[in-house]
Amino acid sequence: MRVFLLALLSFLSISLSAKNQYSSTDTNRINKMVRDIEILISSNRDSALVLTRIAYEQSTKLGYKQGIADAGWLLGSYEMHNSRHEEALKYYQRSMEVYREFNQQDKLAEVYILVGINDAMQNKSSTALSWFLKALEIAQKLNDDRKIADINYKIGIVYGQVNDWKNATLYSERSLTYAQRRNDVKMLEIVYNNLGVLYGQMKNYDKALEVLKAARSLVHDENTARALPDIYQNMGTALLEKGQFELAKTYLDSALVFHTNTQYPKGIATTSLVMAELLIKQKNYGEAYGYLERGMQLTGEADDKSSLYDANVLLHKIYTGQGKYRDAAMLFDTIMALQKIVENAEERTRVEQVSMAVEIQKAQDAVETIAAENDAKTWQRNLFILATFFTLVIVVIGSTAMIQIRKKNRQLTTQKADLTAANEMKDKVFAVISHDLRSPLNSLIGSLELLEANVLDEKEERILLNNLHLSASATLETLDNLLHWGSGQFKNEVAHQEAVDVNMLAEQTQRLLNNVAAHKSVNLVHKIEDVCIARFDKAQLAFIMRNLMVNAIKFSHEGQDVELHGRKENDRIILQVKDQGIGMSEETRKRLFHANDRVTERGTAGERGVGLGLVLINEFLNKNNGTITVSSKEGKGSCFEVIIPAV
Repeated sequence: MRVFLLALLSFLSISLSAKNQYSSTDTNRINKMVRDIEILISSNRDSALVLTRIAYEQSTKLGYKQGIADAGWLLGSYEMHNSRHEEALKYYQRSMEVYREFNQQDKLAEVYILVGINDAMQNKSSTALSWFLKALEIAQKLNDDRKIADINYKIGIVYGQVNDWKNATLYSERSLTYAQRRNDVKMLEIVYNNLGVLYGQMKNYDKALEVLKAARSLVHDENTARALPDIYQNMGTALLEKGQFELAKTYLDSALVFHTNTQYPKGIATTSLVMAELLIKQKNYGEAYGYLERGMQLTGEADDKSSLYDANVLLHKIYTGQGKYRDAAMLFDTIMALQKIVENAEERTRVEQVSMAVEIQKAQDAVETIAAENDAKTWQRNLFILATFFTLVIVVIGSTAMIQIRKKNRQLTTQKADLTAANEMKDKVFAVISHDLRSPLNSLIGSLELLEANVLDEKEERILLNNLHLSASATLETLDNLLHWGSGQFKNEVAHQEAVDVNMLAEQTQRLLNNVAAHKSVNLVHKIEDVCIARFDKAQLAFIMRNLMVNAIKFSHEGQDVELHGRKENDRIILQVKDQGIGMSEETRKRLFHANDRVTERGTAGERGVGLGLVLINEFLNKNNGTITVSSKEGKGSCFEVIIPAV
């Protein structure tokens, strides 16, 4: 939406001088493509790329500069992502020209950052720094703390490239300060990850693991989970250096799965080489060669001489370990040639350090000037921002309304046909909901009437309020299960299997249920191995964990524990939910997962359910190649064991 609004304002400002070279319909269509690209790019890169190329080609054909710039930097980022740095730079330069012409400072800073990243990926540290400092100058003029945090983080990376650890950590910590000021969880996660790399390069592996675990603790949703493969890769590398090979391998395996799923060549290559190094240390030369071959292929395509040198050194170790001394000897010339290139690069690094010191001094002078200018212009700028904000709000409301109306019209057309076919099923679902919710709601109403009548003493009111809370929680659980069941009756849902961090999901579930457990004075205990990555539908696995925990709380007494255990065994994840509650009979246990013979036992505080939760759990496990078993003794508690595929 942001791209659309800026593009729309630019179009309005230049339309009078355009002499009707293109129509508003053409430009609006291109602007919409750019909006769609920004939405698609995180979930469907292939579709986003196709749409970006169409937008760029149509903009070029029409001579529509704004479209060329907006689509161009997206194409440049795709080229950079695939290590085609010269092609990326051509797109970036064209975008910069347009943004300078239209004085779009915010966008210009974004492209400066991208050009800096492009140079940094080619180990051109000094020129990368100069681009970042240009972007920083704009960000400071705009008082954009988010950008300032991001650029300081990238400057820290550049200093790390030239082994200037003091400045690398200094700028990373500056970034951390700005990110903390904004409570920017995603930025904090990224900076902690980078500090982990820096401490690893300084061979302080304990400190590296400490900050990497801090980064991992901030991963709570899809947005922050994007950095997870890099965090796992860096943790694996640190553990490798500490000699903890098996745990390192678990992290590296997980990182490789994530990188492969997102089709990130550099991540695949780097992780493969680290895995090869680990296996060589374990003298597992055959498996090491497989990883090394994959890493060398991708490294060769990227023409990364430093990584190629490391890869050939590893290959030499494999040949030597296998007794293939002739093959090892034939690598000698290649290794020496690459070593010369690496040594030259190290010499250039020393030169870069001097150049970067000069650039930093220039930047400091510029910062002082900007600070003085900002003090004088703050009031005027705030007025302008306020006026612009109200203008943008009006445009956003109008644009959003039009988009939503069109979207709703399309949905209504589709839904009309679906509703006709689903009418009979609807009656069945509502009949079940009516039957299973009427009783608990009547009970809630009766309790509220008692409170309203003011006939209870203070102690009786406290007891009734506590019972009301438990009853409301149980009713909400009932409604949640009914809705899941009803949805499944209307459509044949297909499981969307992906890599799921079970530990992270368990933490989210425990936070969600802490209040429910506290009202019954039940203790929730979370005992899952640090690395448990499952291949499962994430929403369905969350439902399974939540329902099993809620059931355990429901059938537990005050002061008892409900434990969630998890571990990885070969290619399986084993989860167990244990309670010390009332347990169940053998007859009840056999009926748990049958839809036509639902078990509706009441909990220890009178909580009522409709018996659909376990039926749904069984359905979800069948869709995802999982299984569930139950062991229980009356008066001793129950243990539900779920086995699901691991990554």
